[in-house]
Amino acid sequence: LGGEGKGAKVESWESTWGFRGDFETSHRHSMLGISFEEVEGDESGGVDDDGKCAIEGDYNLIPRCGAPCGSGHRRVSGKSDDKGDMFLFLQSGRTAEPQDDAFVFSPAMNRLNDGEWRDVVLHMKPEFREELRVLANPKKGAEEEDAAESSMIVEAFLPGTQFAVKGARLEPVEDKGGNAPSVTRPSGRHGALTVPITEDAWSKPPLVLECSFPLSKGDSIVEQVRIAAASAGGDRGSSGGKAGSKSKWVEVNLRKAKKTFDALSFVTSRLSIPSSASEWLSMPVAVDGRGGDDDDDDDFVCPRSSPPKPTIAWVVKEEGKKKRIVPIEDGREAAKYEQALKNRPAAWKIQLRNKNRHKTGGGESSGESLDLRIACNPASLAMRALGDLSPHSLPRSAMKALGVDVSATQFDWRVVEHVEHSPEEAFRSFPKTKLTSNKRDMGAVQPPHFKKYPLRPEQLRSLTWMLDQEASEVPFYEEEVVESIAPNLNWRLEGRVRRPVLVRGGIIADEVGYGKTAITLGLIDAATEVNGEPPSPPAACSSLFETKATLVVVPGHLMGQWPKEISKFLGRNTKRVVEIKDMSSFNSTTVEDIRTADVVLVSFKVLTSEKYYERLARLAGVSVGSIPRGNSGGRHFKAVYGECLRGVAKRAAKLREDDVDSGDVLDDIENEAREHRDREENAEAGLRDAGKKAVYKGVSEEQMKRNADAEEKKEEKEDGKKKSKKGGRGKKAKPAPKVDKDPWDLRTRAVRDDVTQMKCPPLELFFWQRLVVDEFHYLAEKADRHRVLSVILKLNSSYRWCLSGTPPHANFNDIQSLSDLLGVQLGAREALPGEKVVTKITQRGNSEKTDSETFSSLLEVRSMQWHSRRHTVGQSFLDRFVRQNIAEIDEIKCETHVERVKLPPAERALVLEMDSYLKSLEMNKQKAMKSKKSSTGDRERRMQEILGNSKTAEEALLKRCAHFDLSSGGSTAMETCLKIMSVREEQKKRCEEDLRANVVSALRQRLRIGEHQAGWEGTEQTEKGEVQDRLAMYLRDVEKGQSISGGADKETHDEIQRVVEGAREEVKGKPRKYDERYATANGDEKGDDSDDEDEEGGSTKKRKRSGKSAKAGKKKEQVSEETLYAMKYALREHVHEIRALGKELAGRIRSSRYFKAVRDFQQEKSQFKCHGIKGTCPTCGDGGTVSRKDAGVISACGHVGCLSCLRHHADREQCVDPSCQAPVKSANVVSAQDLGAERSDGDHEEGGKFGAKLTRIVSNVRNIVDEGDRIIVFVQFQDLKDKVAEALESEGVKTLQVKGTVQSQVKALDVLQKEVPDRNDPRVLLLTMDDESSAGVNLTTCNHAIFVHPLLANTKQQYDAYETQAIGRIRRYGQVKTVHIWRYLAEDTIDTEIYNERCLG
Repeated sequence: LGGEGKGAKVESWESTWGFRGDFETSHRHSMLGISFEEVEGDESGGVDDDGKCAIEGDYNLIPRCGAPCGSGHRRVSGKSDDKGDMFLFLQSGRTAEPQDDAFVFSPAMNRLNDGEWRDVVLHMKPEFREELRVLANPKKGAEEEDAAESSMIVEAFLPGTQFAVKGARLEPVEDKGGNAPSVTRPSGRHGALTVPITEDAWSKPPLVLECSFPLSKGDSIVEQVRIAAASAGGDRGSSGGKAGSKSKWVEVNLRKAKKTFDALSFVTSRLSIPSSASEWLSMPVAVDGRGGDDDDDDDFVCPRSSPPKPTIAWVVKEEGKKKRIVPIEDGREAAKYEQALKNRPAAWKIQLRNKNRHKTGGGESSGESLDLRIACNPASLAMRALGDLSPHSLPRSAMKALGVDVSATQFDWRVVEHVEHSPEEAFRSFPKTKLTSNKRDMGAVQPPHFKKYPLRPEQLRSLTWMLDQEASEVPFYEEEVVESIAPNLNWRLEGRVRRPVLVRGGIIADEVGYGKTAITLGLIDAATEVNGEPPSPPAACSSLFETKATLVVVPGHLMGQWPKEISKFLGRNTKRVVEIKDMSSFNSTTVEDIRTADVVLVSFKVLTSEKYYERLARLAGVSVGSIPRGNSGGRHFKAVYGECLRGVAKRAAKLREDDVDSGDVLDDIENEAREHRDREENAEAGLRDAGKKAVYKGVSEEQMKRNADAEEKKEEKEDGKKKSKKGGRGKKAKPAPKVDKDPWDLRTRAVRDDVTQMKCPPLELFFWQRLVVDEFHYLAEKADRHRVLSVILKLNSSYRWCLSGTPPHANFNDIQSLSDLLGVQLGAREALPGEKVVTKITQRGNSEKTDSETFSSLLEVRSMQWHSRRHTVGQSFLDRFVRQNIAEIDEIKCETHVERVKLPPAERALVLEMDSYLKSLEMNKQKAMKSKKSSTGDRERRMQEILGNSKTAEEALLKRCAHFDLSSGGSTAMETCLKIMSVREEQKKRCEEDLRANVVSALRQRLRIGEHQAGWEGTEQTEKGEVQDRLAMYLRDVEKGQSISGGADKETHDEIQRVVEGAREEVKGKPRKYDERYATANGDEKGDDSDDEDEEGGSTKKRKRSGKSAKAGKKKEQVSEETLYAMKYALREHVHEIRALGKELAGRIRSSRYFKAVRDFQQEKSQFKCHGIKGTCPTCGDGGTVSRKDAGVISACGHVGCLSCLRHHADREQCVDPSCQAPVKSANVVSAQDLGAERSDGDHEEGGKFGAKLTRIVSNVRNIVDEGDRIIVFVQFQDLKDKVAEALESEGVKTLQVKGTVQSQVKALDVLQKEVPDRNDPRVLLLTMDDESSAGVNLTTCNHAIFVHPLLANTKQQYDAYETQAIGRIRRYGQVKTVHIWRYLAEDTIDTEIYNERCLG
């Protein structure tokens, strides 16, 4: 091959990583040209023309490629560019010597897992590495040589070249025994592989393959097979009988079968799966359903294959001072379940049998043979798959209503080859999910009342699809697969269940501004006329009140827009609309109102109200104390809510009875609630109603009785006090506060005469004609909306529709969240392969698992093929139930303005301080919070404060870029810097004092241990349970200057050494005031606060141990081994804290040094000392000083130097100070000019009270308002939004926010939706960027959208979705002005990092 260096030269990987010597200035070519060279005497045939075309060309160096030594190159041009990718890189073998590693050409450069191989086209010789280096770094004088020296000729090798083996030949050997190898494969045609679903189907596994093969008598494999058979339960001597005799079949223990299959690998590696078993084989159902209260046609689930899971209870778990409600399983049921899992039928049944072969003509046996039989148990896997699906759902009931034949569940199975894949690589290979549009659908007729504002043609196509969905009787098949991989065979058995369900509805995902609300109203208007009356409720919902109404659940701020849209499109008084904005409006709503309504509008706010769920629980006969407090959902809430639903269904049936007395119903409600509370109080691990809080306990019956008696006495005592306060006999006590005992008016005459006059009926009491959920995607993403989602998932209706312009659908888990909304089950909950983004939802889901469930989830690892199949099923769901149409709004002009703000010096210093601090903690909020100690100073308190109001460290940084300090109370950035500098020394002193006190305490503890075990000091061995003397190790590290993990500088180490020396001196005085820390570990009753001279006899205070006096004598009472171990262990753990204090002190010193440098740069100081090595830089020279214009500082540690030195070392992740080991990045280098010297123009205070970014935004807003336009300002965080509002108001700009009650939200939006605003109306609306307030509402009266900062989102899809929703408020149909999008970014901060990653890719 010919190799030629091309392109610019860049730093070599050795130079980048900081290698010294010749490597420090070495380079490499950014491009290599590869060509084929003819070699004389080459008779091997070489590479054909196609092969040459695939390799020849120019190869670009790939930055951050991940290949060894950064060696990755990709072919960018060549003779044939259609040959696919070709890479050139260094391939390092797992066990090869480094000098044997060689460059290779391959079409793939991915990292290989153990056992994987790479398709290599050509191997370069190992010397090519050195030749490449020489090519890019010629020796002195070589630059003047001719251009030929910039190229080279190298040898390459073709892998797998064939060659002749001289003297080798193959001869056939006659099998004289007459027992040739044989393989029996059952045929699916004759029913051998047909497995009917019966109660005992698991006990009849079908035979997949049987084979017999001979073994030579002298073959060593014979003994290995005998041992394998014996280890599996066979008899070693069983084959020593007569010729032709057989031993019994022995089942192989697959859990301990490695040696067995290793011995049989010469056979199993040659076995192939029968073609009759590799296709899906149906399993006919030959067993009746399991029956039930709700459905008689439930599918049978074999309890042997899929045992019922144990009941879950909820108890309080104490974690320190905190209490957390956690699920636990019923102990007895859990034990039975665990046993059932262990006894569950195995998926594979592999048997062995060895025998003597036939005798030869001479009368001797010709050897032995081995029989192998492979069977599987698909019925067991299919039953497990069915057990993973919930037995009851509304779509399943709707399907059964069409008839038993069409609703039958299908079972099938197959066996396929299994190939392992890297999870990350396989997941990336999944096809991208896509949404279908309605372009090919025919347009519907205009709805009857859409006369003034008819639907557009594209909207009529969507309406056609919606009408067809509601009239459909075509089932969708829920699918679940359970798999099992046969060890060493690499065969995968799959059992599948497919269950038909009927869903009438779907998800409207039309783009923002398309008109989803109008299309939905068109459906409501036209459905009855086109499709006729809706179907009757299924049997499971027959007890509920049936209503013709469409229930529309919307965000609170849209409660004003939906009635306007109904009136606009349908005309006034054509539809009866009931609006339930909050619980107050709910109180006056009756059953009759809802039954006769056409549309019922309910806000999210109603379904987050605690009062709603209290009333629901009471109506269901459930104790109100059972409902978890707060507004979050989760598994615990769902469990209690499910109990309430069962009670409500029973109550609805009672209320619908003829001649029912509603007063008696109320009595039943109160009695059942009381009984429910009593049952929970009497449970061993149950619920105790403590006022408004639900307290869970696990206590004995005796303890419960004692608690009950104590409560009774307390109540009697309180009653006595109340009676004594009543005063005279004739005086009346004040009336008790009114209790909401009958919010439904069940005891009133009106309700007793007509139950439909019952007030405040919960939504769960009805079977709705249609359910519509607007902007549903916010429900799963916001914790305070999880209860709303739980309610929506359980509401019963004939049709279900969900609206969102940005539905999540990037992966299967997203699609599964969509299917849940329609009641469709797509299979078990499982983490995505290689999933790294952990959301709050997944965190909560994991925390609400029992220990057993968590453990079980780790046992079963799904294959990549299983995930791939689920991905396909998810796409089929999208194709069937989701439609997304593009809003054709290109004619609406839109201009984007990216405003980059250069922060003034003081603000930049504060941002860099926080950035450095958080990066040292790896951007981990929890780590930052752990730094709380008694010596916490100003900097940490400010960090704790801002992190306490922030959910992540990134959020804190975004806020800091927008405003230097949200809690500053009006200080400028410069004043904040000066305030920090004034307390730095005090912080340092406090930290030093804390470190000294802890070292003294640790030294005294070691002395006490030495009193009971002489010679323990300095122990390093840990044999026989001994504990290391970690304090001795720490003190040695202090002397060596190595006591801080991650390293520090000489100044810090000297300071720590001084503190430790002071502690050693103080210990000599025997100060017992430091012993309290170890009181518990040492077995003391309390901390020892005796005077220092106690041991000299000067004090009368003496410690008492084990109740004995320690007055006289110097004898030390011996402690037990357990106590001595506890003393050592407590010291060991204390040393960890001491090291952490040392690290904290290093951070304080660095921070103080940094701010001093900032202050110096802003004063008239002209010369600065460079901490670099003298004489190594032309800028600082031999004197080691630098002028202000050439100076800079490292924000990570505060060391000052010339910019040349700083940048040179930072590129190598080093500090300019040789003794400093702070983690330095190039971004940490800040020039003195960037921080700025003090100038008369006051440029460093240009940000003023609100900072540079907000000042710029306010100025722009004023100009826009003065021009007569209206603006939406988007902020993600509430505290920052308040600061933005304050900044605008301070400049006389009136603002509006969508917050408070539903009426307040609607009122705020009404002001902005006026076509012609009043003179004093606010023209600026502040919205939360990732909240539902930024979705759904039509605000085309505004034409400017300002983003104060980039959106902080977990994924790119989430970022795009929120931003699309935000911009869609103003860029939509009806906008007549040019739309302006303003983005404000603080330069060289997290602002630009997020923007570049999310927007620019």
